[in-house]
Amino acid sequence: LRKCMTNSVWPLWQEIKPFALLLLILIVYLIVFFGVKIDNELKSTQLLGQADTPEHTISVTGEADSSAVPDIATLRLGYVAEAETVSDAQTENVEAVNQMIAAVKRLGIDSEDIKTQDFSVSPMYTYEDGKREQTGFQVSQQVTVTVRNTDLVSTILEQSAEYGLNRVSGPDFTLDDPDAAYQEVRLAAIEDAFEEANELAAALGVSLGKVIGFYENTNQSYPRAYAEFADVAALGFGGAAPEIEVGSTELSASVTILFQIP
Repeated sequence: LRKCMTNSVWPLWQEIKPFALLLLILIVYLIVFFGVKIDNELKSTQLLGQADTPEHTISVTGEADSSAVPDIATLRLGYVAEAETVSDAQTENVEAVNQMIAAVKRLGIDSEDIKTQDFSVSPMYTYEDGKREQTGFQVSQQVTVTVRNTDLVSTILEQSAEYGLNRVSGPDFTLDDPDAAYQEVRLAAIEDAFEEANELAAALGVSLGKVIGFYENTNQSYPRAYAEFADVAALGFGGAAPEIEVGSTELSASVTILFQIP
């Protein structure tokens, strides 16, 4: 039995002990190495996208205000016709609106700026003794007109009364390109922020570094001047053109800039 054990193909523990210890040390080293590497990778992932915050910074806010004269107006011109038949109501409605559209075009308004906003036909009823009886039809049509020469607004309102339109509203005065007007105000706000930053840096005895942060308050609005004329023909506006004041649109911008102090 001893002879068989002595002649075994498996090496004795005493023979492999040094190798086993080296293998154990290698396994422990690999575990520690990969553990540290995975931990570093996790930390890098958590910090991904986070900018390093400099120790010394200056934050300033710049503001600017301006006013702009609206250069575009929107009018809604409409007519409601009532008759015993759909045909009669529609004929009356279309004639009135088409005459107004032709008049607007003669003033130089492009076809692209004239849009039919609504056209509807509905029956009319009367109720007597709990019974409903149809009395005719109502045809309504409304056209939206974009006026790029605001001096024409008063003339168009006057002519809408002359042609008997009985559903007229507006004008809404706006800026044709409000973004371009706002860009100028924003640049003024940025200049104001830089001026304030330079004054503050001089007072503190430090120098300004690069811009490392920018925030813009985009809560600007574009107010509109608005007037409404309902049933202008019945109110007797056909004799004179109403006076329309375009007014002005107030624009404001506010920005905050963060500077690094070297």
